[in-house]
Amino acid sequence: MKKEDKILIHIKLNQDEIIRYRRDILMLELEILRILKTIDNYKKLRESELDKKSEMKKSLKEVNNSIRTLKTKILPKIELINKEKIEQLPEKKPKEKVNKKKTVKKISYKSSKKEENDLDSELVRIQEELKKLQ
Repeated sequence: MKKEDKILIHIKLNQDEIIRYRRDILMLELEILRILKTIDNYKKLRESELDKKSEMKKSLKEVNNSIRTLKTKILPKIELINKEKIEQLPEKKPKEKVNKKKTVKKISYKSSKKEENDLDSELVRIQEELKKLQ
């Protein structure tokens, strides 16, 4: 046989089977289209993510440059002291404690007699209720 000769295979199907197979094929096509749509959406999101990462990297570089500028030009330079230099420093004598008396002002709240009477009457009423409950 030559390559050009085609072998045809015939399968006998009834009408119900044909409809079922067509439906299955259409469902598969539909699922493939959904998957392709999801893939396209993923590509767009990924591209957006990479753009945002790029922008973020750029802004971080700017911030880093600003910090370097601050360190070199604006902020004062600080020299770190190592242990040897600390040992060479003269020791400071502890200061004597001075006893200072703290004065506390007493604050008195003057309440009017009417308020005191109200409180007393309320107190008496509560005590009476307690006695009744016992």
